[in-house]
Amino acid sequence: MFSILISYLGRLAAFLQVHDALKVLIFFGCFSYNALAEPVVTNRLVNPSSLFNFENINMVDNQILSLAGKWCFNWSEFIDPETPCPATSQSMVLPSKWNNLTSGQTSFARQGYASYSTTIMLPKNAPPMGLYVPLFYRAGEFFINGRSVLKVGQVGETKDTEVPRDKRSIIALPEGVQRINLVIHVSSFHHIEGGLNNELQIAPLTVLLSEERIRSFSSIFLVGSSLSFAVYFFFIGLGPARRKDFVYIAGATSIFTYTLRIIGTEQIWLFIVPDMPAFWTLKFEYYGIVLGLPAYLYYLYYLFPDNVNKLLCRGLLLLGLMSFVAINVLPTEIYVWLRDPWIALFAFFMLYFLYCIVQAIKQRQPDSYIVGFIVITVILTISHDLFIWFGVFSGNRLVNLTYLSLLLGNAAILTTRMIRSANREVVLAKQINLLNLSLQNKVEKRTKQLAQKVNELDQQRHIAEKANSAKSKFLATASHDLRQPLHALGLFIGSLRFSRNNQEKAEIQDKLEATHSSLTELFDGLLDISKIDADAIDTEIQPVAVKPLLQKIQQEFEVSAINKGIQLRFHGKDLYVISDPLWLERIVRNLLSNALRYTNQGGVLLTVRLRKNKVLIQVWDTGIGIPKEQQSSIFEEFTQLKNPSPAGRLGLGLGLSIVQKLGVLLDHKVTVQSKVGQGSVFTVEAEMAEAISIVPSVSQISGGLNPLAGKIILVVDDEAPILDAMRLMLEKWDCTVFTANSMAEVKSVLESQVILPDMLITDYRFPGDYTGLDIIQFIRQSVNKHIPALMVTGDTSKDKVELFKYEGVKNAGVRVLHKPVQQAKIRLMLNHLSKELE
Repeated sequence: MFSILISYLGRLAAFLQVHDALKVLIFFGCFSYNALAEPVVTNRLVNPSSLFNFENINMVDNQILSLAGKWCFNWSEFIDPETPCPATSQSMVLPSKWNNLTSGQTSFARQGYASYSTTIMLPKNAPPMGLYVPLFYRAGEFFINGRSVLKVGQVGETKDTEVPRDKRSIIALPEGVQRINLVIHVSSFHHIEGGLNNELQIAPLTVLLSEERIRSFSSIFLVGSSLSFAVYFFFIGLGPARRKDFVYIAGATSIFTYTLRIIGTEQIWLFIVPDMPAFWTLKFEYYGIVLGLPAYLYYLYYLFPDNVNKLLCRGLLLLGLMSFVAINVLPTEIYVWLRDPWIALFAFFMLYFLYCIVQAIKQRQPDSYIVGFIVITVILTISHDLFIWFGVFSGNRLVNLTYLSLLLGNAAILTTRMIRSANREVVLAKQINLLNLSLQNKVEKRTKQLAQKVNELDQQRHIAEKANSAKSKFLATASHDLRQPLHALGLFIGSLRFSRNNQEKAEIQDKLEATHSSLTELFDGLLDISKIDADAIDTEIQPVAVKPLLQKIQQEFEVSAINKGIQLRFHGKDLYVISDPLWLERIVRNLLSNALRYTNQGGVLLTVRLRKNKVLIQVWDTGIGIPKEQQSSIFEEFTQLKNPSPAGRLGLGLGLSIVQKLGVLLDHKVTVQSKVGQGSVFTVEAEMAEAISIVPSVSQISGGLNPLAGKIILVVDDEAPILDAMRLMLEKWDCTVFTANSMAEVKSVLESQVILPDMLITDYRFPGDYTGLDIIQFIRQSVNKHIPALMVTGDTSKDKVELFKYEGVKNAGVRVLHKPVQQAKIRLMLNHLSKELE
């Protein structure tokens, strides 16, 4: 009974098609088995008779005759092919191995060379017959009636002379010959076992060729299907969005590694490369042995994690990887010894698989029944082959049934998991549809909002493109209009150096002042646009007397009108508006300057009148007029109308743009009416104010006593030319001036002067980590007194503008002017600051 169990465990190795190693599995019970077996008997024959007589057999379709039985055997000798069964021969039962013969025979060494021979009597009147030669270890040559008919590799008497080869072959037997003497020379030095382990067969040649084609096709089909399934399930295991499913990955790996075993045992390489060396087919066979088992164990672990020991999986995987490395680095005759331990492991783990699956079935885990079916199929297949091996009954081996059961069973498991996942996805899809319906309205609403935003952004883009185009146009104009006065200014300065008399110097000085005025006008326009765009303009809204303001402007422009030969008149009442006097004056100046520029005959009328509690300030002219299609674009930056007068200077085209922007800033509506050839009228509409507590406008603060006389003013700037210019200007206004170009000099001035400064004038930017505001605060803290301060800066960037308006500067009572600044504006601001000293 024990021997039967040992035999059963040994036959489990057929799970990986190791038919040649079945008896090695009995290693676990070899002592008990040999004790029950018959004693070893040496069976040497004198002139032994080895004959397979099929002469009287009536051949039928698909009938196969087996050559299993007694053969003549000569160890360590290649006998003469012409002399089968010489006197030195002994009897050998085939199929068998040299080192593991059946009871009653003497076993030989694992490696060596030998000869097999027999006589075959073919059936009478049989169709053309063939001899089927299965795989054997490791090289051989076949002789029929003394003639070599097949070489498998190259037989040799030593390892160096042998060329191993694994190959199935079919030999066509001679036609018309009934008696056949078959001699086989076999050598095996590159494996651990030699001999003819699989039986030779005789059958009609057409039958053998047909079965070989079927076998080859089924092997190729099985390998192709296995690889396809492995690749398919591997990529499913990777999953979408990098969400791996290790059940599929482990299943794909187990299919792939076992496919390597099939490639080796079924000699798939020979269909592609017929001369493939034998060691490659053997390596693939062993790859499947050492990697297939840990891969399948991991597959079971991911299927049933509660039933399979993960530590055992890791240990078996490590052992498999070590064996894989050994197969690739060691010679064939060394690494083939790995086969026996791994066959024993297969027997052990087959029992472990059964245990784990039984536990999973008891727990009613998914897929446990299918895995159980796979294992039972494999066991039945192995049992079938075992019964054939021990002669319980005869029949074809169910080799491919094992392959198919593993492949189709694993595919079924993975497919059912896919179906369950798909069903879960259907439920999730329904839930997503419900969410989608609930969110659809929000998405549509949001889409409309986004479309609206896109339209707004597109409009802004068009505006930006238009502004960029206008500024590009400005560069072309500014490069000329700014260079002209600068060029003239340089020429006049050079002429002044070499002037000979006072009259000539006076003429050059007048021209310098005119050129400077033109240059200042251009820069003022650019500065105003920059300050308005940067929101750097401070406004002081108050009631403003319009009539005095307009009369003063009229007086200033009368000389220009007389020089052009046109009239400039004013007509209006004493009215008051809510505005900023400084910027309202700038609006009117720009409108009046444009009217005079584009009027070559007739006159210009400046009026102020009341209409429905609105004060209308209007500039009438009899100039060239504005085409209707251009009336909306004249308020855009850098837009100019062509002046037909040869003397007409176009400027930069910023005047009306400044008027429009200041109108928006002061809440004044600016409109235009015009006819080509008849003239234009520009109207500024402002809110009327009551004539009480009127604060004089900027233009009215002039003349009278000099409020700056005797004032001590400290000027701080890091530019020496600016300090010199400021000192000269302030001294002309009867001021006492001290200058400093850094915080260190400020400290020095304060320490050396007994009398404290009355007012401060500073720049904003200084080298280092301090600003003009820091200097003002330092001085105030040093003297412990609030000193009126004016900051003159050229910085109009938006972040600095916010600083000037809200952060510290304005809150500290510091007034800000932006460079370049005319003397009149500086004096007006200092006059205003001097009132804080009263």
